[in-house]
Order: sequence, then C-alpha cells, then structure tokens
Amino acid sequence: MNEGFKFLDDYPEYHDFFEDIENNLQVFQEEALNAIENSVAWHEKHVHNGNWNVIGLIWESEKHPMSELCPRSYEIVSRYSDIIKNSGFSIMKPKCVIKPHKGLSRHVL
Repeated sequence: MNEGFKFLDDYPEYHDFFEDIENNLQVFQEEALNAIENSVAWHEKHVHNGNWNVIGLIWESEKHPMSELCPRSYEIVSRYSDIIKNSGFSIMKPKCVIKPHKGLSRHVL
C-alpha cells in the first residue's frame, strides 16, 4: 500500500459506497443545481471570504433541515450512516477563498 495519496482501491470495505455515489452522480448534480439558490453561507466566516455557500444533508449524524431540498441525495447518503457523519454540497462562488483549516470534526480538510 502506498504511503501518500490514497486511492479508492485502497478501501475495499467502502466499495459499495463509492459505487453507489458514482452511479448517482446525476441525481446529486440535478438536486444541487435545483437547490443552489437556497444555499446559505458557511457559518465559519473566519475561514472564507463570503463566497462559500452550502446545502446541508447530514449534520453530526442527524438529518439536516436543508436536506428537504435534495431528498434523493439525502436518501442515498443516509444509507451509509455508519461512515457518513456529515454530508452536503459546497457552492464556491467566483473568487471564493477558503483558508486552510480543520473542520469541525477536527480533521484537516
């Protein structure tokens, strides 16, 4: 196994998850594009310049209220509650700047 960048094949236990996501890319794209006007600014204002919006699906293992905007996307990612604790769409507007930071889970993004 390589020591640097990881590849999907390095995670055979997540094969079904990766395949499901890949097979539903059009669903994610359609729902995100239809909901984009209802997106909200990411709440950690100190890590971006105001051009980063989001549409939440799952937040800390719970259904996010915004998931109603993307019901099929939510249904797909919620199948994997054992591995997905936070999920959603990021909308980066032109000239978006996101500073290096650690996410709320304390993992480096």
